[in-house]
This record gives sequence, C-alpha cells and structure tokens, in this order.
Amino acid sequence: MNKPLVTVIIPTYNRAKTIERSINSVLSQSYSNLELIVVDDGSSDNTKSVVENIDDSRVRYIWQNNSGACAARNNGINNARGEYIAFNDSDDTWKPNKLEKQLEVVTKTGADVVFCKLSIPVKNGYKKLQPEGINEGFVNFRKNSVAGIGTQTLLFKKKVLTKFRFDEEIPRFQDLEILINIMNSRNYELYCINESLLDDYKVSRDSISVNSNKLITALEILERKYPDLKNISPALSRDISGYFRFSSKIEIKNKNYFKAVKYEFKAIMYEERKKLLYPWILLRDIVRFLK
Repeated sequence: MNKPLVTVIIPTYNRAKTIERSINSVLSQSYSNLELIVVDDGSSDNTKSVVENIDDSRVRYIWQNNSGACAARNNGINNARGEYIAFNDSDDTWKPNKLEKQLEVVTKTGADVVFCKLSIPVKNGYKKLQPEGINEGFVNFRKNSVAGIGTQTLLFKKKVLTKFRFDEEIPRFQDLEILINIMNSRNYELYCINESLLDDYKVSRDSISVNSNKLITALEILERKYPDLKNISPALSRDISGYFRFSSKIEIKNKNYFKAVKYEFKAIMYEERKKLLYPWILLRDIVRFLK
C-alpha cells in the first residue's frame, strides 16, 4: 500500500540563521514520503542560498514579493501536491515522529485536522502544554477554546484547505481565525494529541507587549467576521474577553483611558458571567497605575 504524500509548508522572511534547522527537522521525520515547500516572503538576507544548498530533492523553494506569512502559507497551499498539508515556522523544529503520530491518528479516528500541544518552558525546569484546556480526543467547539493552537502543530487533510484559506489581512491570530472558520462550518472534525511533538517553544515578546494595535485590529476582524462567536463557542468567547482585558491594561499604562474603558466593555460583552465585576476591575487597575 502506497503511503500518502504529505506537503509541509514553511513560510519564511529573513530567517537565514534558523531556517536550516527547521528544514532539517522536517526532512528527518520518520515518515519520509513528503515534499517541503519553503515560501520566501521577500527576504533580503541569504535565506535563498541557505535553502538551495540543502541537497534533498523533496525541497522546493518559492519566492514571492513581501506579502506576509499568511499569503506565503496560501501560496504554499496552492502549490501543494500532497494529500495532507502541514506547516512549520522557520524558527521552530519538530520531533522526528510528529508526522507519523499525526497520520496514525487520522487513520485511526478519521479526523480532518489533527494538532498536538506546544511545550512551553515556564521556570525551574517546569513546562506547560498549551493549550491547557483541551485533552486527548475530538474537540468540542462549544466547550473547548481553540485559542493557543499553533499553526506549526497542525496537520490538515488537503480537502479542508481547498475550501479554507488563511486570512491575509489579520495581523494576529491567523491560526485561530482559520480554525474558527473550519469549526464553524460543522463539516470537519478536529483532534487533539495531548503531547508536544515539537521542541520547546519560546514565546517571544514583541511590540504587542507595549501597544495593543495589532491585537485590537485582529480582535476587531474576528468580531466582524464572527458576530455570533459568543453563541458559537462560549469557551473561546471567554478567551476573547481576556484578550480585550489585556488590551485595556496596556492602554491604562499608556494613559489612554478612553480606549481602556472601551476595551473593558468589550470584555464584558464576551464574558457575561463577570459583567458586574469588570467595572470594578477597571477602576482598580486605574487606581493601581496612578499610585
């Protein structure tokens, strides 16, 4: 029996220092019937030469003008020949059995999309598996929040990605948005492997830690596209509430109190169980900052 071909897509931009490790972690998979498409999103460093120096016929290099990681992922999907499609990031590495384990789950369960956890070092050698609220098995979209599922953990049946694409306008939560879209269709099953099949993931601090522009833009796009999200997935709605609260706290630190109040009330909208508490929480945060 012929093994199905898996297409792995790595979008990259100026990652010449890390891309080789990411590629090698894919090429050294115990499941070897794969093709690897590296989509270069207009790098200005020597990413192209690093990729082209890798001597493996399974690797394909595609250049595009700088359009963003989601455009690169969609470009890879358009060029994929595999029956299954997986993604890695150009600075992440997989464990050797990732694809093998995920394909075993697909065969056993019939799942359309399979993901594993991310192992995140916290402190003193302790690691947590993210997302924390989902256990092994099929995901109930109403009861389980799909926030925190990383693109690099996902394996799709290609038929899913013939109907859905990554939103190229959203600046954050691209993985979350496509999963909401897929799960909201109610035509596909999502399965969780309750272990990490990637090397430890380090959460980077970026500009979002000092301003909430990208975060808010992404949340507003989700609001517009999925106005009934609170009813579709109450569990995810609570996480969206938390993101708005996080944005509110950033605006308090930046002394943008009007925005802080606006985002706090959006948080209330997504988490009605705490609607009587949020005004007091907002007032407490402002007082703490002013001290």
